[in-house]
Amino acid sequence: MHNLTLKVLVSGSVSLLLNGCAQYIAYHQPPPLDHSVLALGADRSHINAVLGAPVDKEDNADGTVTDTYKYADGGAKNSAASKTGRILLYTAGDLFTAFLDQVIWMPLELAFRPTEYTADVTYEKPDHHWVAREIRETDVADQKVVREVGTPDRRLVRAAQ
Repeated sequence: MHNLTLKVLVSGSVSLLLNGCAQYIAYHQPPPLDHSVLALGADRSHINAVLGAPVDKEDNADGTVTDTYKYADGGAKNSAASKTGRILLYTAGDLFTAFLDQVIWMPLELAFRPTEYTADVTYEKPDHHWVAREIRETDVADQKVVREVGTPDRRLVRAAQ
């Protein structure tokens, strides 16, 4: 009898600890990122608003500034509809299995991890605002350059000219 009570208490405690973990992970996955913000001529303040503060800043000898950003793109797999559907599925599974399904849902949810990127954006100041002149986006996992636009010798044409 004592052994059965101990087993019930242990399995009940494990179920309570796992309760809702997959839902929590799903809810906190980052949403898809609008990569169109990384465009030549984009305003520095707009890029900062979308990607957050740069992790590094370098003042270049030619008067330009290069900011390095690190960010996560949830992709379509973490759109609001996708995350809502997964959370509902996980919750239904919890109700039907007394939360034992979390052993399946939590590792499955880790498959929905976002893609980590870094972006080096070089800005120039043709008028009164800093605008993007060069953009280099790199996948953090394999250090592969996924997108590169602009060239070091390309200058944006001033609006006044």
